[in-house]
Amino acid sequence: MLYCLPFLYSRSVNDLIGAGLPFVGAAVIAGTGLIALSNLAKK
Repeated sequence: MLYCLPFLYSRSVNDLIGAGLPFVGAAVIAGTGLIALSNLAKK
């Protein structure tokens, strides 16, 4: 994700989309981890 950080300030849309994908992926993984943790805490 540190490698993609400079591309977030690019003027090219392709660079912005490519640089944003790791951040979206990390948010999805973190969200599913929190849901799984809350499901385990209920039991």
